[in-house]
Amino acid sequence: MEALPYHYPSRSFRGGIYRITLPPITVDSGVSPALKLGHVVDFDTVYVNGRFLGRNGGINLGGADEAFGISRLYRVPGHYLYRDRENTISIYTSARPWGQAGLYSRPLLGPYDHFTRQRALTDTIKQMLTACYAMTGLFFLTLFIRRKALREHLFYGLFCLAVAIYFFFRIQTNLIVFDNYARAARFELGSLWVAIPLFMLFVMTYFKEPLGAIHGAYLALSAVFLLLIPLHPSTLFLTRLNFSVVQISWIFPLAVVMRTLFRNFRSSPAAYLMFVSSLIMVFLVLVDIYISRNYRGSSNMAFITQYALFPYTMTIALATIHTLVRLYDEVERLTLLAHRDSLTGAFTRHQGEQLAVALLDQAARTSKPVSFMVMDLDHFKVVNDTYGHAAGDIVLRRIGELLRNTFRKKDLIFRFGGEEFCLLLPETSRSEAQAIAERLRKTVESLTLPEISPDLRLSTSIGISVYPECGASQEELFQKADQALYAAKKQGRNRVICTAPSSRPG
Repeated sequence: MEALPYHYPSRSFRGGIYRITLPPITVDSGVSPALKLGHVVDFDTVYVNGRFLGRNGGINLGGADEAFGISRLYRVPGHYLYRDRENTISIYTSARPWGQAGLYSRPLLGPYDHFTRQRALTDTIKQMLTACYAMTGLFFLTLFIRRKALREHLFYGLFCLAVAIYFFFRIQTNLIVFDNYARAARFELGSLWVAIPLFMLFVMTYFKEPLGAIHGAYLALSAVFLLLIPLHPSTLFLTRLNFSVVQISWIFPLAVVMRTLFRNFRSSPAAYLMFVSSLIMVFLVLVDIYISRNYRGSSNMAFITQYALFPYTMTIALATIHTLVRLYDEVERLTLLAHRDSLTGAFTRHQGEQLAVALLDQAARTSKPVSFMVMDLDHFKVVNDTYGHAAGDIVLRRIGELLRNTFRKKDLIFRFGGEEFCLLLPETSRSEAQAIAERLRKTVESLTLPEISPDLRLSTSIGISVYPECGASQEELFQKADQALYAAKKQGRNRVICTAPSSRPG
């Protein structure tokens, strides 16, 4: 065997058996010792002082471990190590004719817990990316659960979760859980293989593109690849399949994505942003595919897509959220048009009656009074007949503005019909309601409308009923308030009358 120093350039080696001599171990008795091999490149078996320790599960693709930045960590039985003399680590490495073999950094012997607490800078970055992808995926899945008709949220949420799993198994210290790269590689490959088809489905669903037979064939092929991950016994076969077949098959979904974005980018700001960012991302993916198939030790260039994927994915997420916000704004605008009277800004009668029921239910639970007012403009027909219906619209618009500015946000105002308005004032007693109605009557009486006529004067009659003194239901309260309004008109208009607790207006 060839004796090696602690530090050496791994690219100078081919396959063979190498021996590394380390000082006597200083780990205290009772502490679980461990061996950490830094950035192993294509090895098969490790021995400590002539005793078998572990193997990498058959991964011997040239440069793969080096580019992935894999660090091996093994628990070492205490009786394997010498405390009074040097320890010898023997590593059998193998590589293809064009590959490399060896170690990037010095092997270390020490406490197992100490190594498990260590984090490389790349680990920290990947942990942050994992958290971001996971939160983004859960956010979009929540959106889908709330509105299942938007399937693009489902596909994008699953895509982000798949990428989160991919980055989780890219963290070096996760190998502690598996003891070898083989098990971690299955999760890593599976999440990567499912992410690409999911992203294609997201883009096609987002832009309402139909799925054809060729898309179905690709999805079926991807399903076959995924089935091989748990079923095929050889991780080496899966890794070779990834580099030789699966990566080449990605050209199809990438082409579908670019074609879909190109067909839609002129009609959608989100599509334009996604199209430009996808051009960059597709280029990086193709570079990665090329480098992984023609690897010559250029580890600084390899697999750059895994980091470029984050700003790209967040760009897509922001574009989707932006479109979603615009959609919700439009829904809110249409809802407002459906629930609000366009002329006065008050709620429509239908919406107002529904809100009144909810408001009275709340008052019943809290045992608080609610005052119900019915307000009617006096002689409004004369305004329409004298000045025209356009002038009548101006009057109603000014009255609606007056009501919105006079009453509280929690007060309910809705237009019952024509020039008649209903107002519900929660937590307002009889005396308070009478005072408020009287101020409102005086304000309407003093209102001037020079745009119609300087001589035009308005007045209003108001009837009041109070929950629970005058009734418990919205219909009963309206009936009593309407009776009070009728009494006010009968007594000469331009006045406020409140229904007495005896249910008789006076």
